Amino acid sequence: MFPALLAALAMSQEGEQKTVLQVYVSSISAHEFLLSKILAFVLIAMAEWLLSLALLLTYFGLHFTGDPSVFIVATILYAFCVAAFGSLVGAAIPSQAAAIQVVALGGFLLVFLLSGLIFPVQNIPAGIRWISGIVWSRYYIEIVRDALLHGGGWAAMWFNVIMIAVIGAIFYGLGWLKLRRMQLSI
Repeated sequence: MFPALLAALAMSQEGEQKTVLQVYVSSISAHEFLLSKILAFVLIAMAEWLLSLALLLTYFGLHFTGDPSVFIVATILYAFCVAAFGSLVGAAIPSQAAAIQVVALGGFLLVFLLSGLIFPVQNIPAGIRWISGIVWSRYYIEIVRDALLHGGGWAAMWFNVIMIAVIGAIFYGLGWLKLRRMQLSI
């Protein structure tokens, strides 16, 4: 949640303080602006991931059961997805307090309760179970479990990797659409 919160704060602060107007009148495109924000928070997420992975592999004694490349690729895509979600929220909501609440709600309700982290997705009531299909962390949790417990690799997890990429691309596209409307053409 930390990279998403930071991204939402950074984007909403620029909207709240109207400093984003300087970007709109500059020669920076919406793609360049949004990608630079997202990539900065992807780097933060990757630093957090490396520290957590070192802790898992040393202190807790876990190890990879199969090919770790799926886990690595999915982690990079997941970091992009989370940062794109925070940037989308920050671009759409110019109030920092409201943006933090939306990210926290999305992080708690979707990621924590509807992703299969606490209990299996099959235990979610049938009327709202479909929501877990669009929760990005559901796919990442399955990939992490596979990498550390099952070892199915690409043959078993390719769909989950693609879903994380698709959801991240949707977040990026929606954020770009929000910023593109205000981009001035010279």
